[in-house]
Amino acid sequence: MVEKKIVPSDSGNKGNPHLHNDTAHLAFHDSLTGLPNRDLFVERMNRELARVRRYESSFALIVLDLDGFEAVNDINGHDAGDRVLCDVADHLASTVRDVDTVARTGGDEFAILLDGIKSKKEAEFVALKIIKSMSGPIKLGNGTHIKIGASAGVVLSPQDGYLAEQLMLRADQAMNVAKNNGKGLIGFGRNMQAPSKRMNQPFPASPSGNQNLGISILDEQHKAMSNFIQGIIESLKNGDHSTKLLKRVDLLVELCRIHFKTEEDMMQLYDLECLDEHRAEHQVQLKNLRLIFGNLNFNEKELAKLTHEVNEWLSEHIRERDAELAAQLISKGVS
Repeated sequence: MVEKKIVPSDSGNKGNPHLHNDTAHLAFHDSLTGLPNRDLFVERMNRELARVRRYESSFALIVLDLDGFEAVNDINGHDAGDRVLCDVADHLASTVRDVDTVARTGGDEFAILLDGIKSKKEAEFVALKIIKSMSGPIKLGNGTHIKIGASAGVVLSPQDGYLAEQLMLRADQAMNVAKNNGKGLIGFGRNMQAPSKRMNQPFPASPSGNQNLGISILDEQHKAMSNFIQGIIESLKNGDHSTKLLKRVDLLVELCRIHFKTEEDMMQLYDLECLDEHRAEHQVQLKNLRLIFGNLNFNEKELAKLTHEVNEWLSEHIRERDAELAAQLISKGVS
């Protein structure tokens, strides 16, 4: 929904109330499109997640990335790009229901929170409707008409998770799978039904292979980390050195951070030894992961080295620290 203002509680507010409201609006809304920004979107998702836990409700999250948007800026200039983003924002807001939330989460990426959606079929119907409706031409200020499309990633809660940032990461992963397979496609979360027939090309397997440890949540996270790593490597092989790829590296680091936090929470819950040692090691591993990727300007030889290093990084983590942790958890009856 396109909102013009948020009116917070102004108890204790002195001075111009309109200034207060404008400041609050700028803090939680995108200045270009007027849509909620990422912070407000995550806040609303957290409210929905609280309802999911308390009332066993559900919702769907759609992450959209515009196809070919960089070419709009390159050919027609940034003013044209801004016009396209505003047009897309208005279009998305008019496509969904009033109870749903549309946000611009950065660059040419948008996110949609669909309240009360319970199944892949319902979410897919809305996502297909949105993508199909975006195929029409957009008129620029100089009279030029251009076409813009979008790729989408779709996840459900509770099926795909109970954490806002985790759901955003999984939706982004699903969207990247869709984008890697072409344009105007939809990718789905791992715990939803099988993807649509247009989405039948899997991520390339990690050279380190599958290394299941018998703890379902850790094995699932390892698989997600491996898939995300391979997606970045494939993009590099295809010559992608864009700032969007740098953002995907940041998302990978965040995914790994969530994984490490899961391990630490499980160690604390089951009163396992060496928690502080694990925490310290995790910080080192996150630092090393960032160092491996560096500035992402690789030639073919350096890319081969990167591929080896990053897969060894993940494989070593699973073989050593996590294998030991899994053994302790299994002895506690965890699976």
